[in-house]
Amino acid sequence: MSTWPDEKIWILALRHIRERSMDPDQWLYTRLGEWDERIAYDPHAAERPLVVTFVSTSSWSVFTTRRIAGSLDGSSFNISPLDVVDHRWGTDPKAVRGESIGTAELDLHDRTVVRFEFEAGKAWMGPIHAIRFWMIKHPVLDNLTV
Repeated sequence: MSTWPDEKIWILALRHIRERSMDPDQWLYTRLGEWDERIAYDPHAAERPLVVTFVSTSSWSVFTTRRIAGSLDGSSFNISPLDVVDHRWGTDPKAVRGESIGTAELDLHDRTVVRFEFEAGKAWMGPIHAIRFWMIKHPVLDNLTV
């Protein structure tokens, strides 16, 4: 690909995420396909939001058509989603025990780990399927149609 296909990724990834999500209008901290002005993230001009979670000014994450960025307890990260090799979603991502916020970990190619909080329960479908899009669908992006 000669230019980065933000629009194609945005359409296909949001479709992938929305098809697997339940009741996104009831999520408290997480939004699909729209920015949250409270988040201190400066996107590239063509970059589009996929999943945006704002828990507090010290706890937020964005999954975009180019990056995954976030902040947790004073530690921030801004990575390529193509660098993620594995992911873990805490002990209660489905909120079975009533936890509303979980902590996720992403393992990167360089063996570093980044951590961020996510909204547990139904909203967990947003970030997990954003990661799965990058790991499963993006490698075959040229073969997918909008």
